[in-house]
Amino acid sequence: MAGDGIVDGPEHTEAETRWVAPEKQELHWENWGKQHALYDARSGETHLLAEQTARVLQQLVACPGTAREVMEALCSESGECCDEQSLEHSARLLRQLHNVGLIEKADT
Repeated sequence: MAGDGIVDGPEHTEAETRWVAPEKQELHWENWGKQHALYDARSGETHLLAEQTARVLQQLVACPGTAREVMEALCSESGECCDEQSLEHSARLLRQLHNVGLIEKADT
């Protein structure tokens, strides 16, 4: 049948999108427990981030990657279970970080 085994929707493209964060020296962090404040020197904006969002961004600062690569790195680091729900959550956080200008799609 036509289309069997082929994923051609936006989810497929989004899962393969490689993201990149600014250089470490452009981001200035402060944290208070599970809350993080981030000053982005490029834009002059300050962002308040939850723990998981900060972890995702810090992972991208260390190494550009896809939602799956970010999720796997964080799960490996923390010993958390990696499943489809974790992947969806990582993809959602990456979209949010992109929407506020903290990460960009990497050049392919």
